[in-house]
Amino acid sequence: MPKIGEELSIYFKAWLLFSVERVAEMSHSITSDSTDWAPCAPGTLQSLSGQLRSARKRKAVQHVATPLILLALLGVGYWTSSQLKQRSEFYFGDISCREVQINLKLYSEGRLTEPLSKKLATHLRDCPRCQALLRAMNLQQPDEVDATPLYEHTILASMKFVR
Repeated sequence: MPKIGEELSIYFKAWLLFSVERVAEMSHSITSDSTDWAPCAPGTLQSLSGQLRSARKRKAVQHVATPLILLALLGVGYWTSSQLKQRSEFYFGDISCREVQINLKLYSEGRLTEPLSKKLATHLRDCPRCQALLRAMNLQQPDEVDATPLYEHTILASMKFVR
């Protein structure tokens, strides 16, 4: 009677022999079916593998670049819109419309310091909004002038408030 180790060895040898015969049959069927294949020209397979490699790299770059480009475009759009909102107040003569509107009454009365008066004059020369406000102040009596600065009118109008 064979021992357990010998019995396993017999089964293993039988399985190995069956596997080798099966592989031989498969390789024979592959070689017999490959008669319609023609040999490739030298460098063809290498060229094809290079093309596949390039296509994979291009796809990988596209997968990374597309979201980054979209994110950058969103960022530029957001920045642009925030810049347009900030441009509702102009800076001429190193002074903003808001500062001009705060000091406009003192300027028209001639009670500002010389440097600030020059800045206001430069701003009023270049800013159409503040020019209109100064003309309105000069045409109206002092008690009829709307004390609300012009930029607040712009904000209220953008919020659809009626004044």
